[in-house]
Amino acid sequence: MRCTVSTFLRLGAVARMNGESAPVCGIAGVIALSDRGPDPSVVEHMTRRLDDRSSHAWGYYVDGGVGLGIAGPAVAASQGPDQPATNEEQSVRVVLAGRISNAPPVRDALLRAGLRFRTYSDAEVVAHAWEHYGERALDLFTGIFAIAVWDERRHRLFLAVDRVGETRLHYAITSAWLIFASEVDAAVVHPALNSERDLATVRRSLSFDVDRQAPLETPLTNFGR
Repeated sequence: MRCTVSTFLRLGAVARMNGESAPVCGIAGVIALSDRGPDPSVVEHMTRRLDDRSSHAWGYYVDGGVGLGIAGPAVAASQGPDQPATNEEQSVRVVLAGRISNAPPVRDALLRAGLRFRTYSDAEVVAHAWEHYGERALDLFTGIFAIAVWDERRHRLFLAVDRVGETRLHYAITSAWLIFASEVDAAVVHPALNSERDLATVRRSLSFDVDRQAPLETPLTNFGR
């Protein structure tokens, strides 16, 4: 099955965490822009590359033309499965880096609407909110975050970050793939980038604090954050 892709930055309001420190997760993924699906071993490698510390938990999901991965401290994984979150029908898959500060009231509203939850994770709140509200769900969230949502029914991938881009999300578009990750080192694991020339140029270019609303272009491919 050939998947279509929609990518954008939907800017949500930011609420500071009042000095609280939250476990930081990293996310990565890929979507095919052709009939060739992602290699699960590549998605696994990208996910593992997010953080090599053994105290971290990680998991990934691959289906058809999309692959999603998440890695983070074991304390974060204890809130739910160390894999992309999903809704009851498993029609929505979500990986989240950061924190949705207003997740509890959004969750309460969804419970009143009849949705059922398996965990207390912010990512599952995103998954159910997407099921209930669609793209409008992104306007509900406050916090510091980067989100990737795979909508199985529409066969579309949506990427979003918070209003000021505190949590970065890097992406690359090649002729056959859209590749994204919250850490550049995880993105460049993908062979579509690894096989290109002068990979060091990408690393240097992404280290500068440039305008986050404008895509970065390098000699290799369109790579932005």
